[in-house]
Amino acid sequence: MAFSSAVHRAHFALQIPDGTSYAGTYAAVYGAAYEQAISQGASPSEAFEQAQAAASAVLPQAGQDRFETARSATLNLPTGQTRPTFDIESALYHAETQYTLESGVVDATIGGNYRQYRLASAGTLFADGENASPINPDGTRDVRDGIDNYEYGGFLRLQRGFFDDRLSLSAVERVDDFRNFDTQFSPRVSGVLTLGEDREHNFRVNYASAFRPPAQLDQYISLSVGPVLLRGNSDDGYAGVHVPSRANGPSVGDQVRDGNFIQIDPLDVEQMESVEVGYKTNAGNLFADISYYRSNYSGFIGTRQFYGKEDGSAISPNDVPQSLDGNEENDSINNPVRLLRIWVNADQDIVTQGMQTSLEYRFAQAFRTWSTIDEDDLGEEVRLGFNTPEHKFNIGAEGEIGNLTYHTNLRWHDDYTFQMPFSEGPIQSSTVLDAKVGYTIPALNTTVSVGGANLTDTDYVTAYGAASMGRMVYTTVSVSY
Repeated sequence: MAFSSAVHRAHFALQIPDGTSYAGTYAAVYGAAYEQAISQGASPSEAFEQAQAAASAVLPQAGQDRFETARSATLNLPTGQTRPTFDIESALYHAETQYTLESGVVDATIGGNYRQYRLASAGTLFADGENASPINPDGTRDVRDGIDNYEYGGFLRLQRGFFDDRLSLSAVERVDDFRNFDTQFSPRVSGVLTLGEDREHNFRVNYASAFRPPAQLDQYISLSVGPVLLRGNSDDGYAGVHVPSRANGPSVGDQVRDGNFIQIDPLDVEQMESVEVGYKTNAGNLFADISYYRSNYSGFIGTRQFYGKEDGSAISPNDVPQSLDGNEENDSINNPVRLLRIWVNADQDIVTQGMQTSLEYRFAQAFRTWSTIDEDDLGEEVRLGFNTPEHKFNIGAEGEIGNLTYHTNLRWHDDYTFQMPFSEGPIQSSTVLDAKVGYTIPALNTTVSVGGANLTDTDYVTAYGAASMGRMVYTTVSVSY
């Protein structure tokens, strides 16, 4: 990934020996080859392939001296320019404690935690440093060497059993406070009813009200990715205009003059209410579990793209030509109009629901199987980044035979769309097999294991744009005393 980024960005920073830039030469060769192919009767798609093949020779290739020159030059660009590396010196401090009190009336657990963030990237990832610190109304920057953030909270859990523990009830209340957001309360209540002579029938119900705070990147990122600036949203929000939805749609300038403005509110925590009901039973060595859940999200955190100013201020008609006409002199102003992608809370409520079923059968406690999870699609008003397939399953077996242990797992998921702040694309369906066998030598207190991930050597990816994963085999030796 670093090699690819270095080459891509070096096209614009370096020149070939005759003084022409890689980008200029690539464009010239590509254009000439495309026009020639069209004139000879090729279709646009055929001309595209021929032009791309002809122009690819212009670019530095791995193993060539000019590739290493481009890569080294790009990696050594000054901080804040286009080098594909981050200068991260961030720190996280975390402390937590809890205490459980058991009595004949009720069992109680109380706990709390504190988390302190110190974000420092010299402007290469977060909004710190000379080039990424927030802009003041007069266009200057109050440079900050780092960003301090914190959050803390506490909880109380009460639990009691009734009727010889055939009915178990529990309640949890949690309170959290943040530097950038309001205090959050998240209660949860649950109950389990056990029936049957051998306690083989178990019914459960859970209700939870929870929240998800924006990540540190959501709040404080400042990263230029090509034409788009990714910017955190922890201050006062942003004003801007919509990105034209069609190639022949209204221009940015027209939208400003027509007053087609949008207002992006400051980022807030994501709220969720969830109900889950389930049933679990066993008949001998056969175990079955089925459950249904429904969750309602409000303020779901995603990203939105629009034209706006880095400091969040409103756009005026005079701003547009200065920022979007490609004039380098005009583009050097401190607070230009840019294509921004900002973390936002979705206006609409989002509902997810699904059913999970599992079936497990044990042969002398040596074999187990389970399968299926199903989730509904989410809305598309903003880029939600839920990144979960609608259908997936796991089938596995594990157990012990004397000193021999084994574990196998076959997993599958269907196609889905993976969304990131700077891109999105399809993740193809894949089936992957993992397995591991271990043997314990009691006299030596030693276990030797041999295993493999993706033994079928399926080329699959877990995130759009990431490298595909192939087969991996390994062996381990562990000694315990």
